[in-house]
Amino acid sequence: MIGSFPISWDQLIEIVNRNDIDKLYRSRDCKKCYDMHKQHLIYQGSSVENYVLQKLKWHKGDDGNYFGESSRPYHVERNQFPYFFTPDLVHLVAWLKTEIPPDPHSPLGDISEETRKRLDALITELFVLKVGIDRSRLIWFRNWGALQSIKAVPHIHIVVKNLSKEEELKLSTEL
Repeated sequence: MIGSFPISWDQLIEIVNRNDIDKLYRSRDCKKCYDMHKQHLIYQGSSVENYVLQKLKWHKGDDGNYFGESSRPYHVERNQFPYFFTPDLVHLVAWLKTEIPPDPHSPLGDISEETRKRLDALITELFVLKVGIDRSRLIWFRNWGALQSIKAVPHIHIVVKNLSKEEELKLSTEL
């Protein structure tokens, strides 16, 4: 989806708290770049999933989980094609080596409350405890299965308000 105006922190909080994830969108320019990137990958005989796995240097194991050079069970980075947020918001993505099971009762492919709590504990451990980001400046979400453009590699989205240079440095060195 494409939007004309950036989403503010207060709007994002409302969208995530109401689980209206389908209301998120990219800017026209970002969506155009994303679509061109996908087309380029297809032209090369690849896919977005393969691109992500090559970038992460991960491979899928027989158990369905991923493994790679790093022993960490995740990789955090800026979203290469972020949603259209105001400039004070930084959109990150956390790629996970283990599956994020969908709630079998959700027709949209949302996650269960148990999975949500487990992911929230991971986000708290990584961003609040390790990096020191105040929880009030951090929100995360997972796109429903029906909305995911990259289904094969488990991931969640994290948005941080007013990310400082020090915090960004910690993100790149400690996560």
